[in-house]
Amino acid sequence: MCHWESHDSACPAGVFQITFVEIGADLAAVGRQILAGFPDVEVIEASFETWQPPGGATFDLVFAAAAWHWIDPAVKDRRAWELLRPGGHLAFWTAAHVFPAGGDPFSRDIQGVYEEIGEALPPGTRWQLADVANGRNHWARAKAQRVCDRVAHER
Repeated sequence: MCHWESHDSACPAGVFQITFVEIGADLAAVGRQILAGFPDVEVIEASFETWQPPGGATFDLVFAAAAWHWIDPAVKDRRAWELLRPGGHLAFWTAAHVFPAGGDPFSRDIQGVYEEIGEALPPGTRWQLADVANGRNHWARAKAQRVCDRVAHER
C-alpha cells in the first residue's frame, strides 16, 4: 500500500511512503532485508484481512501483484475500500493461464509434465476461460458491493 505526499513544494511529484503487508514470516523477513536501504518503506507481518494501520491511516494506493486471488473474496474489496483515502486506487494484476476455445493447445498438452513433477492442477479444476481471467468477475463483484465508483480494466 502506498501513501504519497509532497514534503517539499519544489518536489511536486512527492515522496512515496510504502507499507508492505505480508502474511508470511519468511517472506516478510526477506522483504525487510532487501528493502533495508529505503527509509520510507515498512514491511509488516500480518494478514491483509485483519491488519489495522496505526492511527487509522489510509492510503492512496492498494496494490497486489499476483496475490489478490489469495485474499478472501468475501473480504478483499471491502477491506481495500476501508484502507483507501477518497479518490484512492486499487490496482492488482494476475498471471493466470487461460485456455480460450480454439486457442493454442500448448498449455493443455504440457499438463502431463506438470503431473510428473507434482505440480498438476488439482482434481476437478476447470480450465479457466479468458473472460474469467481478465477480471470481469472481480469488477462485477466490487461494483455490486458498492466499494468502487469507477472501474478501469486493461489487458
